[in-house]
Amino acid sequence: MKYKHLLVPIDLNAPDQCALDAAFDRALQHRAITTMMYVIEAIDEAEDAEEEVELNAFYAELEENVRVCLQQLSQRFEHAGLIARPEIVVGRTASAVFQYRVC
Repeated sequence: MKYKHLLVPIDLNAPDQCALDAAFDRALQHRAITTMMYVIEAIDEAEDAEEEVELNAFYAELEENVRVCLQQLSQRFEHAGLIARPEIVVGRTASAVFQYRVC
């Protein structure tokens, strides 16, 4: 079986390295695209406009920090001539991963 696209859920903990190593090996073997997906766990909705602004600022800062980390992780793939895509989703972790569609 030839893999065309790999989806690797990432939470930026040390055990992710094992999953990334396996994905890298498969991607290299099959010349597959790899999507590294990070799910920002959704916080319940804001109660008022001020809280909404704070929540949006929190998500924006968190997303930027995660984007930088994912870009660093993708360099290994890119140096090997592979395509690695960062994907950041806000939602519930399990459902976001299961609902993700690779196009």
